[in-house]
Amino acid sequence: MRTSHARPFHLMILVPLLLVGCTAAAKNSTMIAPGDQSLPAWVMNPAGAYPEIRYMSAVGTGRALDMSEADALNKLARRFSVLLQSRETQLDDYQAQMGASVDGTQWERTTSLLADIQLSTDQQLLNAQIAERFKDDQGMFYALAVLERIPTARLYAEQMRINRQLAEAHYKAAMETPAGHKFSRLAHLRTARLAVSAYEDLRQVHDVLVGHRPDLTLGDPDFAAIKTAFAEARETITARLIWDRDVPPAMRAEIPAVLNKLGVTTVDAGPCDLVLRVNYLVNLRNSEQYAVVYADWRITVAVRDQADRRQIATLTYASQDGGANRAGALRQAERQAIRLVAASLPHDLTEALYNDEAL
Repeated sequence: MRTSHARPFHLMILVPLLLVGCTAAAKNSTMIAPGDQSLPAWVMNPAGAYPEIRYMSAVGTGRALDMSEADALNKLARRFSVLLQSRETQLDDYQAQMGASVDGTQWERTTSLLADIQLSTDQQLLNAQIAERFKDDQGMFYALAVLERIPTARLYAEQMRINRQLAEAHYKAAMETPAGHKFSRLAHLRTARLAVSAYEDLRQVHDVLVGHRPDLTLGDPDFAAIKTAFAEARETITARLIWDRDVPPAMRAEIPAVLNKLGVTTVDAGPCDLVLRVNYLVNLRNSEQYAVVYADWRITVAVRDQADRRQIATLTYASQDGGANRAGALRQAERQAIRLVAASLPHDLTEALYNDEAL
């Protein structure tokens, strides 16, 4: 369990939404037919009724209507995922042949779409819907899920436009921020970086739907410049660590490593931007009933802005572990505490430092 008392974070970034839409169906859904009917043509050949140039489609089956509809939507999602993965492979192959820095082409990508979207069998696509339903004389249900390409692509293009404007506005604000206001500059750059990453993901979805890039007259945001500026600005941050007496040596080694991965340089003395005070508390309890020693532990990381002595955040991580004896309980608690800090501190510290209150 972890809790954080930090300045609120309200960044609004539009990213690809993989939920069933509520727009009108492409065609009126067929009523479920009584028995003694042959299968409709769309079951075997959905492209005959819903041409591929205009629609993406998939047929699902099941012993109940809702099962057939879920099957159809899941198959459509899997098909879309395969198309996205195929496009990623094409882009990677193209870059391998032409070089990593192919400027000004629709093939250049700097983010991985699949890592962010992660389409799976229990997710549906934005704007997907059930267009046809049928029940045969054996009690089997059939459903046809369709996705109309152009209207759906327009939804993604609009989200692209919003994210592009957000990225460009915050990048400009960052460049105009005085060098001494490090956290404000980083907050702007982080917002710009997230927005442009979402833009890239949306663009790939759009391209799969329509086969070409949208007509956005202002052009793409400069993702490379934003990413570089963010990395360079973050690497100017320095931090000094203050350890309370009971912090174990392994944790004293782990936290500086976490900070270094974030681009924050740790210093032992002299001027710095941040001061992090780390406290580790363990309470041991014997359980005669279960012949075990429980260890209730808590780590607290107090984060202070050294420039104005403000407390930026207090990050707390706590849980319970145990062992056959006191030494075993202490070892287990320490391992789990270090593991949780390594996994959670990078995100929590980033949220505390580079949020919208720093703007």
